[in-house]
Amino acid sequence: MTLDRAYHPVVSRGVLLFGSSSDDTVYALDARTGKVLWTYTTSGPIRFAPTVSGESVFVVSDDGCLYSLSLRAGKLN
Repeated sequence: MTLDRAYHPVVSRGVLLFGSSSDDTVYALDARTGKVLWTYTTSGPIRFAPTVSGESVFVVSDDGCLYSLSLRAGKLN
């Protein structure tokens, strides 16, 4: 199964989020300006779109972990 042909972006509360399977990093950009707000690097590729609930971003990585990050700061919840 080929999963890595394109990033899967999500926009919530003015923040554009996507994960990268090439550098194992979640990116949060200002949806209006494109400025990087924060990044968070995991220990494995991120192949699926992040999920947002309230002020939390959930990201699953090939390292076998589910991460819960703050939407505004990118810190672990």
